[in-house]
Amino acid sequence: MNKTDRLKPRSKEFFELIKKVETVAVAGHVHPDGDCLGAMLGLKHFLESQGKKVTVFADLSDLPENYSFLPGFSSITEIVPDFVFDLFIAVDAPNSRRLGKFEAIFKQARYTVNIDHHPDNEQFADINIVFEDFSSTSEIVFWLFKYSGLGINPDIAQCLYVGIVTDTGRFQYSNTGASTFEVARQLVETGVVPVAIFRKVYENVKPEVLRLLGVVLERVKSLDGFFWSYFTLEDLEKFNVSAAETENFVDYIRSIRGVRVAALFKSLGSKQKWKVSLRSRGEVNVQKLSARFNGGGHYEAAGCEVSGSLDEAVELIFKAYLEQINEAEVS
Repeated sequence: MNKTDRLKPRSKEFFELIKKVETVAVAGHVHPDGDCLGAMLGLKHFLESQGKKVTVFADLSDLPENYSFLPGFSSITEIVPDFVFDLFIAVDAPNSRRLGKFEAIFKQARYTVNIDHHPDNEQFADINIVFEDFSSTSEIVFWLFKYSGLGINPDIAQCLYVGIVTDTGRFQYSNTGASTFEVARQLVETGVVPVAIFRKVYENVKPEVLRLLGVVLERVKSLDGFFWSYFTLEDLEKFNVSAAETENFVDYIRSIRGVRVAALFKSLGSKQKWKVSLRSRGEVNVQKLSARFNGGGHYEAAGCEVSGSLDEAVELIFKAYLEQINEAEVS
């Protein structure tokens, strides 16, 4: 069976539910990335084309500016209405807690759907459309739409293409497969212009962001294949950069020769709390590493939060990294 065929019955189930509802809430994980935003907005355009009243939720201070060109981006809101939604679709979130302040809306909705590709997904909705062997949530959403037979318009195509191209690292990561390129081909045929997307997402960076990146790279330290750096809230304020604009910083650390695991420590409003982005080249499972600290993600890209001073936080992650490597060598 072609792996995409597994989505045929899920698509039917999903659209049978869609027929029953009128109001739909869509939200993804906190600190939404390109895949999360692309899938959310793709769902918005598709469901609106079917006559549904759709509201896309996100914390506006969390939105990366380089995705502002996406159709429907300006409609994203953080204002919660005083009615219960017929349906809540959770996007790219492994559990309801990752919905942040919109978790309450999820729990109140008449029906819930969970669309995701994280291996640690908790199957927390009425309908769970979770396939970890797909490149992105946007790729899953594409096949849901495709098997519905209802058609995909250029706005939907642009949103889903952005989700796929960003979550595959421009088709470089190990999550890229034949079905990924097939989806990309069909989206381009629908009107997506790859070079235009590339320039808007990757060649539209503020000079201040690059200056902060330079500081972060100057701070890189390494030991036994573990490469790490950091930035603080003071750094963000000094360079007038939002945390959302640092989304890809850790990937620059991963690109350094000799890296087994790259880590970027980001201050969370206090020098005693740190958000940690983890990346690997496939030798180390950083999803497993982050799970030691109640985090999550994928084999080569994950994240968690730790407490303590910067030195203490680095020591915690580094120690867990060494333990995981030693356990793998013993087994």
